[in-house]
Amino acid sequence: MKSQESWDFANRYSATGLVLVALWVILIQLSFYFFLDSVTMLLLTASFLVAGLIVLIVLTEQKLKSKGF
Repeated sequence: MKSQESWDFANRYSATGLVLVALWVILIQLSFYFFLDSVTMLLLTASFLVAGLIVLIVLTEQKLKSKGF
């Protein structure tokens, strides 16, 4: 939170990324629905969600650094 500009940029970038992660998780969950039991599906879906969020945080930080924030 160096400045309001960097805060706004990071929030816009992360919001877009979060929508993409959510769509990715939904597609994975729908495909697992037909092949796995509910507990396994839940664990795998949660794992993909956490992985996607970690990647999103790293990408957001990299983008902020590349923009000079």
